[in-house]
Amino acid sequence: MSKGSYKNLTEVDVNSKQYDVLISGSDQIWNPQFTGGKLDPVYLLAFGNDRVKRLSYASSAGAHKFANGDRKTLTASLGAYKNISVREQFLKDQISTFMDKDVQVVVDPTLLLTGEQWRTIAKPLSREIPKDYVLIYTFDNNSVCINLAKDIAKKLGCKVVFISSKKQKADLVDVCLEDVGPNEFIWLFDNARFVVTNSFHGTTFSLIFQKNFYSIYKNSNPYRVLNLLEVLGLKDRLIKNTDDLADVTAPIDYTIPSKLLSERREDSIKFLFDSL
Repeated sequence: MSKGSYKNLTEVDVNSKQYDVLISGSDQIWNPQFTGGKLDPVYLLAFGNDRVKRLSYASSAGAHKFANGDRKTLTASLGAYKNISVREQFLKDQISTFMDKDVQVVVDPTLLLTGEQWRTIAKPLSREIPKDYVLIYTFDNNSVCINLAKDIAKKLGCKVVFISSKKQKADLVDVCLEDVGPNEFIWLFDNARFVVTNSFHGTTFSLIFQKNFYSIYKNSNPYRVLNLLEVLGLKDRLIKNTDDLADVTAPIDYTIPSKLLSERREDSIKFLFDSL
């Protein structure tokens, strides 16, 4: 599609005629909460000609449960897809109740690349930070994340670095970083001694770089992290509180999870190529 922004579905439709394949995904493109209260036809590829191949890759609806109106819209739109893949088992189970169509669960796009591949674009921060640190990544200044990170840092004898867009909790940690770019974000995860997060992508990058980590359970949308960690045999790294934790600094054995992730990555890449 030609570069630029599109103001309406008609403009997208006109500019899509030159393509043979259209892909929707990923993230929460099928969650009405983020698309004005209703499913967006653009994210359902409701444009283009009949000969075009339509497929989704790792599409998600978060924790949204589809009402009857949503189901009718999805049935009509997804019926034109050649292949459908989603990011969570939760969404596959929903679609399977109202559509007789195969749906595959694939890994998030971040997990299609290995740690070595991500490191090629990593970039150190321009400012100096502690060499040995526990990294916090949370959008909402989650108190469980902060308190757990401080406890782990104390046991490990290192500092706490917080990636945040807010300074509300800056006085509770050693370093609070704002406006971290993608390259620096990757570098911070790769170089952390331990990670505490309640973010899905905070969890994926912890896995990519094989970090010791804890992911804090989010009641508003637990499925994507829960599904991922269950598949990799690391469900115990998803916690609601710290009451039952034993040795929080015990290292994760990535032998089996790494093998399982590699297999899932290969299956996901195969899905893409087989869909073309």
